[in-house]
Amino acid sequence: MEPGRNHRTRAALLEAGRAMDRAFSVRELHAAALPHAPRLGLTTAYRAVERWRETGFVEHAGTRDGEAVFVVCGADGHHHHLVCVECGAT
Repeated sequence: MEPGRNHRTRAALLEAGRAMDRAFSVRELHAAALPHAPRLGLTTAYRAVERWRETGFVEHAGTRDGEAVFVVCGADGHHHHLVCVECGAT
């Protein structure tokens, strides 16, 4: 788990991210984590996704409805993700 003060919030975001079976926006991740961390702020979700992107836990996968979408990815090396514009499946 990431170091920091609010482990419950970060754990809820991490669990929600791992559970996503499609590309997701930060707002979608935030909504998925809220039942487990009701006080979770949207800004915290944005910061977490940015840290995950920097460490390679998620990758930017384009945009949907004007919002950046991300996928959880463990692949190494050069690769691409195809993302369905209808349902977000990767």
